[in-house]
Amino acid sequence: MQGPNTGACLFENGNLVAMVEEERFTRVKSASEAFPSKSIQFCLKKAKVTLNDVSVVATSWDHDFYPVKMDQFMGGLEGRELDPLADPSESIIHNKLTPAMALSKIKIGLRKIAPTAEPIIKWYPHHKCHAASVYYLSGFEESAVLVMDGSGENQSTTTWFGKDGELSLQSQWLLPNSMGWFYSALTEWLGFNAYSGEGKVMGLAAYGKASADIAQKLRKVCDVGEHGNYQVDPTYIYFGERSYSKKFTDKLVELLGEPRVPESELSDYHINVAYETQKLLEDVASRITKRLMQETGTTNLCVSGGVAMNCKMNGLLSHLECVSDIFINPASHDSGTAMGAALLAHKEIVGDLPANRLEHAYYGPSFSDEDIEPILKHCQLKYEKVDNIAAECARLLAEDNIIGWFQGASEFGARALGARSILANPTNKDMKDIVNARVKYREGFRPFAPSMIEEVKDKYMESPKDSPFMILAYQFKDEYKAEFPSVVHVDGSVRPQTVSKKHHPLYWNLINEFGEITGHPIIINTSFNVRGEPIVNNPLDAVRCFFSTGMNVLAIGSFIIKKEGVDA
Repeated sequence: MQGPNTGACLFENGNLVAMVEEERFTRVKSASEAFPSKSIQFCLKKAKVTLNDVSVVATSWDHDFYPVKMDQFMGGLEGRELDPLADPSESIIHNKLTPAMALSKIKIGLRKIAPTAEPIIKWYPHHKCHAASVYYLSGFEESAVLVMDGSGENQSTTTWFGKDGELSLQSQWLLPNSMGWFYSALTEWLGFNAYSGEGKVMGLAAYGKASADIAQKLRKVCDVGEHGNYQVDPTYIYFGERSYSKKFTDKLVELLGEPRVPESELSDYHINVAYETQKLLEDVASRITKRLMQETGTTNLCVSGGVAMNCKMNGLLSHLECVSDIFINPASHDSGTAMGAALLAHKEIVGDLPANRLEHAYYGPSFSDEDIEPILKHCQLKYEKVDNIAAECARLLAEDNIIGWFQGASEFGARALGARSILANPTNKDMKDIVNARVKYREGFRPFAPSMIEEVKDKYMESPKDSPFMILAYQFKDEYKAEFPSVVHVDGSVRPQTVSKKHHPLYWNLINEFGEITGHPIIINTSFNVRGEPIVNNPLDAVRCFFSTGMNVLAIGSFIIKKEGVDA
């Protein structure tokens, strides 16, 4: 409930039943610090239970650490006296996280849902929840686990070893040594918003070139030693005057120069800073991982934390010689810790957990044709009902129409995975620019990801692993790069979703039908939203987004809506 990406999930006997993020209901991106009441109500409805049937509610912050232990820790950090903002801001945040405040917020939130419900309330350390959210859902009997984010309590990077259902802490990096906050500081310096613009930096980095001068400067901010033993100098990020941003100090401006004004032109220097920032992150993560795999003796790797949303880094880790298999939760940011907290509570109270691998993310709200059609009628829309929505949309995609695709239960996590997606033809050389400008209203340099049926991943990509959650980057094979200009990034990489017929047969059929027409079962897939808004959640959200953008077709349930100019 503290920080961005709040959400809720429900497990029954150790098995995931429902999972959704609060932003989908509130329509406020990230829904920071919002009590996930609407998410909880959805989970209960999907499971066909009431809050009185729930035995335990778990959350992913160690409230016993606040405020005394955290204040003592922060007070002991060297250089903290240089920060004029430290005392008031920290005391306010830390007091909000005390056990008494946490219990009050949770109980009030729950009683607004069910006044008589009194489930057991438990909380667990933030990083352990991140680790649990991947290890216990990976299907691995044993695995190394890397957690890297901004911070959880006083931890910023931790490594774990999971074996026989137990998680043991291997090593930790404490604040101010945060790779998440380092990357966020550079994100803000580059003119993007921290906690949402990091993906833009990752995408921009591919356009950059190595610069020894910039690399040397960044190493002053974050020094990297042997085995990834990194140190962040807090005087560039936390401690000191902050005239330009809360995320970095004026000392960083003295080092790198004036920060970029948001929405202004990107210079070669900006682009090269992005390149070296991404390179430094990958260097740290790969060094830590190599040591961790050697220490634990396993070849399985799980990665979690907000930094694990960096698919370029994840792809690099998956290709390390010491890694044979990798698992990353589609909600590796903070909403995913809800799953970790629930699983830790189950293990503490019940005992052993089922050895399940999370194979799909479709645990959110769904709507039948009977739910959808009254909304289309209410909006006075012209629509048609078709017998084979996949075949019809494959034809429309091949004709270069841009389709809003609203089908089945929604996916959780930051990536659209074929339930709430905008789809387009990847073989059209102009499609990336068209969708960025006319539909997503975002920067032109940002790439789009391909969805492909899982059966062809080895045909098109270099040594790929299954990637159902669009959270790994791989190199596209040279012989196909020219044929897919709208999904292959400037560095030759793609961020694929490999689609399983078992878990999403309708979406698989659509892509397969498109392949029958074009010869390539690959389509553009981006999230069904515009910049700054959450992914659409219900049919009315979909209709609003469709008519406020340059999409041509809306495929919602069995119904198709076409804008003027689309051929019948």
